[in-house]
Amino acid sequence: SFLFYNSWGQFSNPYASDDYYQYLTSTWLDGLHVTYGGDGRNQANPPCNYMFPGTTDPDFQGQNWTMGTAGIFPNDMRGLGSSGPFTIAPGETRTIDFAYITTRDPNTQISIATNALYTAYIRNWFKNGAVHPCPHDSFTYVPPATDTSSAIIYPNPSFDFVLINIPQGKTAQQILVYDMEGRLCISKTRDGNKLDIRHLAVGVYVFKLATDERNYISRFVKLER
Repeated sequence: SFLFYNSWGQFSNPYASDDYYQYLTSTWLDGLHVTYGGDGRNQANPPCNYMFPGTTDPDFQGQNWTMGTAGIFPNDMRGLGSSGPFTIAPGETRTIDFAYITTRDPNTQISIATNALYTAYIRNWFKNGAVHPCPHDSFTYVPPATDTSSAIIYPNPSFDFVLINIPQGKTAQQILVYDMEGRLCISKTRDGNKLDIRHLAVGVYVFKLATDERNYISRFVKLER
């Protein structure tokens, strides 16, 4: 699902957990389900799960709904999206890739067309590996491979220290720890297999071990002692 919101009335920012849940299930704060067309609140229209999908909503083939067709002018816009449901068996892993493409132009219609063009570029790159040339710059970047299966941290959860199981044959170069909001909490060169987490707040953290060949990523939970 996808739902846009702003800072007024039933379009306002979510605050409580129930507010987020409603938005992630295409439900406005007053309990009304999102409907197709306009500002998404006309209950005479059929319910839908995706706001402003252009012509891509399979439930409304041949119809076009954008912020432009709804008469909504460019402003401070925010949104929440969700995917699923997914059934994952014990031990199974899945990778889901998302791309959010934004464009800005004083002319709303030009911006929409440009966004559609950039979206096509991203899809072509993702499916075929064909990168559209940039007229302003050129660069080549090959990111290191990421392995989420071998960076073992224990004990997990922990309240003071965690031990790092370095993959055999690898030389660790840097340790990074992020909180769930993406803030960097720890950045250090590895000086042993023991990491002090006593100063971290209680919560869930992402641990990243960078080596000369690839990155190893795990999560751990910091407990209160």
